[in-house]
Parts: sequence; structure tokens; C-alpha cells
Amino acid sequence: MSIYIKLYQLLSPAEKRKALMVTILTLMMGLIDALGAASILPFMSIIGNPEVIEKSRMLNYLKEISNINSHEDFTFLVGICVFLLLIFSLTLKTLSTYAQVKFSMLRDFTFGRKLLSLYLSQPYSWYLDKNSSELGKNILNEINDVVKSGLIPLTNLISGSIIFISMITLMLIVEPLLALIIAGVFASSYVLIYKLLKRLLIRIGKEKFKTNTDRFNAVNEVFNAIKEVKLSNLEEEYIKRFSKPSLTHANNGSTARLVGSLPKFAFEIIAFGGMFLVILYLLKTYENIETILPKIALFAYAGYRILPSLQLVYSSITAIKYATPSINNLHREFRIYKNRINKKNNLSNGFLFPKESITLNNIKFRYPKSDKDILKDISIKIHANQLIGFVGFTGSGKTTLIDIILGLLSPDSGNIRIDDQNLGMKDLKNWQASIGYVPQSIYLSDESIEANIAFGFNKKEFNFERIRSVAKIVGIDKFIVDDLPDKYKTIVGERGVRLSGGQIQRIGIARALYKKPKVLILDEATSALDNITENNLMNEIYKLNNQMTILVVAHRLSTVQKCDEIFLLDKGEILGSGNYDELKKKSKLFREMINTKLIKKIIKE
Repeated sequence: MSIYIKLYQLLSPAEKRKALMVTILTLMMGLIDALGAASILPFMSIIGNPEVIEKSRMLNYLKEISNINSHEDFTFLVGICVFLLLIFSLTLKTLSTYAQVKFSMLRDFTFGRKLLSLYLSQPYSWYLDKNSSELGKNILNEINDVVKSGLIPLTNLISGSIIFISMITLMLIVEPLLALIIAGVFASSYVLIYKLLKRLLIRIGKEKFKTNTDRFNAVNEVFNAIKEVKLSNLEEEYIKRFSKPSLTHANNGSTARLVGSLPKFAFEIIAFGGMFLVILYLLKTYENIETILPKIALFAYAGYRILPSLQLVYSSITAIKYATPSINNLHREFRIYKNRINKKNNLSNGFLFPKESITLNNIKFRYPKSDKDILKDISIKIHANQLIGFVGFTGSGKTTLIDIILGLLSPDSGNIRIDDQNLGMKDLKNWQASIGYVPQSIYLSDESIEANIAFGFNKKEFNFERIRSVAKIVGIDKFIVDDLPDKYKTIVGERGVRLSGGQIQRIGIARALYKKPKVLILDEATSALDNITENNLMNEIYKLNNQMTILVVAHRLSTVQKCDEIFLLDKGEILGSGNYDELKKKSKLFREMINTKLIKKIIKE
């Protein structure tokens, strides 16, 4: 029962109200269906014995108010009424089915949107130990499974149960003992079959969840590392990695479908054979054929409605049991991350940027599940509208420090001040809106050059003059205009596969500049450029120094030679600061870095 409660808990309050309306419509459909079936009794009674009209107070009253004297005409009128009632019943059933399907399928949209929203509301640190293919699978595949194998079967279960109960109730009124026997035989048989197959459904349901994860991981890995796959001839290996879980997934899916429809074939035989037993029972119980005929018609129609509804109930229960791991997973994701929502902050107070300084006071940080401090009591002051460099060997904590300045990571202790204002959660969006950030690895979407420069902006709001202006600053305008067939409309391919690493990097810098940032952060953003191109690009960026504060995490020390101040990091601590010449004189570590870079340069040459 808990799995049905979890399915219900996945719904929002508004969705629960819609579900109630659909249930009420389904209940009305069941009642009208039973009324339609009940109307067969008087109609068949009239056909078998017209004198029934005179004996029945209700039929006699209907004949009088219809002002019809002829038995034949009145029988025809009753037949038309029964026909119209059945048509109305089927129409209501169609509307009910449409409402159920629409309600269920729209949950594919609302659940997906809700889960994506929950994921995106988590802090940056949450993503550090998450598998992107697992998150994508949950949104695009597991939700689809929950809807198709959970929510739709649940609505079918309610619908089938209502029809079954309404028909059995009608039969109980007409012929109690026979109705109880029929209900008992069918219900107990389905329950017995389900009990026998329950463990199988649970096992293949768990396997389905695992194999689905393995399929997504294999596809995600192969396309993200396509160069390495091609160079190492790993195509067959990845086809095998994909094929094994996919085959298991397909086999389990077909098994689940077979289990869901298994009783149908056997019970069709039982139903038709049972109909003869019903006739024999009625013949044995009643001597008058005129009494038997209406009941035979009623039981035949009721059986016609009960068999598919009972099969629908059974197949729905098996489908939900098969989908149990997916339902549990989605319910867990909603429950856990709903309580960890990183509340959105609107730009209510405008942009927050330094007019005088950015100050870091006693910043300490260690990553979750680590027992080592990455940053240790970092205290620095960055003056506004200056060019600031951060250098250090790999693992010194440069990128972590930048992530804290960006507000992507929260320090374990210490604080950041923008001028005289503490940077708190409520100010975070205002602060980040003023930053242009360029990482070492640039993501390009499979869109045009202009769309990638104006990344995240509505296409209707693109400012082409500004797009071209920032492209000129980073030195890529000439290449775009002279060498690309569609110029700024040229599609770059997924992750920019049609561009060189340096071109991708420059588009990333142009993207950051397009935002008109007050703080520009380059996190080893020129590492993919050759020395001459980097030098030309940095000279253009230096010209922006009086317009914004620029922070540079450098791969090459030549990049930070013109910085107003350089901070030297090692093992999470600031070991020195000053301009290039000052650090060269007073810091042994800085001189070691210069020598290391020179040796590497000589080896390359």
C-alpha cells in the first residue's frame, strides 16, 4: 500500500485536486455504466413478455406519461432509451479515459520540471559528487517510467475497480449467490496469480532500474570521450557495455508485459465457459424462460464489462509493482532535495560590485568527505578596477579560492566583504550578476556563434553590435567574418567540435564580456592559446582594467606580468603578494615557478 501512497505524495496540492476531479468523473462513469446495464433487464423482460408492462408499476407509469397505447411502440421507445443510455455511458467512458490519460501524461511534464528545478536549486558543491548521466536519467527516463508504469496504471486501477464494483453490485442485487461466486472465482484467481509472480516483478523491477543506469552511463561516457574512443579503437568495447544492460532491460520489460497480460487469455476461456454455467444455473433455478432471458442478457453484458476491467486492475497492479524502484527513487529525490532548496534571490537591489575593494577575511574551506583543508586562513584585499593575478603550483587551491569568490562554494569559516558590505546568501545573485567568468574548459552549445557569445540571453534580445564588439576584443571577429560560411550565424557543433581549442576559448571570453561585467574572472582561460595569441588577447583585456576588476588565475606566469598585484598560493595558504618584480625578488617559490616554466619552455622548443 505504501507505494500507492508514495505515488499520491508525488502530486502537488493542485495536482491532487485535479486527481480528485478525474476520480469523481470515473466514479460517475461507473455509476452510469451500471445504470445502463440495469436498463437491459426491463427491456429484455418486455421483449420476452409484453404483459410485464402492466405488472410493473414503473413501466406502466412510463407508458402512461409517454401517451403510447401500443405495446410494440412502447417496447421500441424503451429500446431507444436503453440504446441512448448505453451510448451516453460509452461517451462518458471516453471522456473519463481521456481525462485520465491527459492527467497522467501531463505529470511527465510537471514531474520533470519539478525535479529539474529541485536539482538546479542545489548549491554548486552538491554537483561535485554527482553523476550527470544519473541526473539526466532521472529527469528524462525514470519519470517517464513512473508515469507510464505507475501513474497511468494507478488511474486504470481506479477505473477498473469502479467498473468491477459497480457491475458486481448490480449482479448482487439481481442474483446475490451467483454474483458472489463469480466475483470470488475471478478475484481469487487474479490474486493467486499475482502472489505467485510478485517476487519476479520485484526482482526484474530492481534489475530494470540498475540496467537503465548502466545504459545511460555507457552512452554518456562514449560520446563525452569520443576522441579517446576513436584513437584507442574502443568502439566494440562500448557497444558491449551498452548491449549487455540494454538486452537485460528489454528482456525484463517484455517479461513484465507478459506477466501483466498472462491471465487474460486463460480467463477469456473461463468467462465464455462460465457463461454456459450461468445459463444452466438460471435454468435450474427458474422454470420460466421469460424470467431467465433478461438475467442472461444482464450477466452477459456485465461479464463483457467485468472481464476487461478486472484484467485492467491486475495489469495495473503488476505494472506498478514493476515500477516500484523508479517510484521509490523519484519519491526519495523529491523528499530529500525539496528540503535542500537553495532559495532564489532576485536582483532586488541591483548589481553588487566593488567600488573600492573585495576583502577576504580568514577564509577556511575543505570539501565534503575530506579531512584536509584546501584553504587555510586566507586573508587578502583586492582593490577595485585593478588587474589581480593568482599563481601557484597545481593543487595550491587557486581554483577553489576563485569558486569561493564567485559564491559557488561557501567557506567553512571567514567571510567576504564587497566594500563595507558582507556578502551573504541574500546578496549572492546580485554579486554573481556583476561577474563575467571564463573557466579553463568552455561549454559551447550546438548553436550559432552569436548564440554562444550571447549565451543564456533571449534570442529576441541579442545585441549584434555588442556581440561583434566583444568578438573584436578577443580577436575572433576576423576569423568569423572571413572564414566561416554563415559568419556569426554559423553553427559550431556540439561542444564546438568545428572550432579549435583557442577559438572556443576566445568565444568563452567574449561571452563573459558580453554581460558587461564589473568583475572579470579568468580561471586559466588562456591556457589553450599560443603565446602570441595570448599576449595579444591579454593586451586587449588590459585596456579594460579601468572599467572593471580583473582576476586572473594563470597557467603561464607571463600572463600575470602586468598585474597590479599577484597573490602566490601554496598548499592552501598565501605565501606572498606584490607585483611580478617584487615577488621575483622576495619569493623563492615564485622564482622556482619561473624556472620551472622556463625549463618546460626550453624542452618544448
